[in-house]
Amino acid sequence: MFKKVTLTALFLAGGVLMAACGNTNSASGKDSSDETEALPVSENEKAQEKSTVEKTIDAKSFSADALGMKVSLGNIAVSNNKVTVDLSLENTTSSILNFYPDGGQVEINDITLSAGMSETSGTIGGETKGGTKQSGKLEFMAPEDAKLDAKTIKNIKLDFGDVSSEDYLKTKNVTFNVPVK
Repeated sequence: MFKKVTLTALFLAGGVLMAACGNTNSASGKDSSDETEALPVSENEKAQEKSTVEKTIDAKSFSADALGMKVSLGNIAVSNNKVTVDLSLENTTSSILNFYPDGGQVEINDITLSAGMSETSGTIGGETKGGTKQSGKLEFMAPEDAKLDAKTIKNIKLDFGDVSSEDYLKTKNVTFNVPVK
């Protein structure tokens, strides 16, 4: 009997404690999860919204083979604040290859643009099993203080980093120099 009373008292105390620690808005009595707050928009997000493609370069004739990873370019779209690259990968071996092109860089004139995983669309890169294909788009953002002028671009250098073997003992860099007319 003593155990039942003690156990019941503990459950009641726990329930009171849980209710006291709940997250409610004391002014309205509403749960704070019912309210949505407007989150501030970063300058980079504002710039992404305003970007319009100024020039599209057909780079479908550019491909490279690195340790059995066939890397092929598609279109390259240039706007005032970013470069979007269509990319296809094919692991032509029976082994796993590692490749992370979203960690690469693009150089245009004297501006270096970096990619980020959040700007990637599609499944592209990583640990790639033998015989598999991937495709997607990589976005390389210009620094906030830099603007790209599509009219002055003569060459785009794309450095996607290294393809490496499963044991990381063999590596080969994947770099393209695409002339712009």
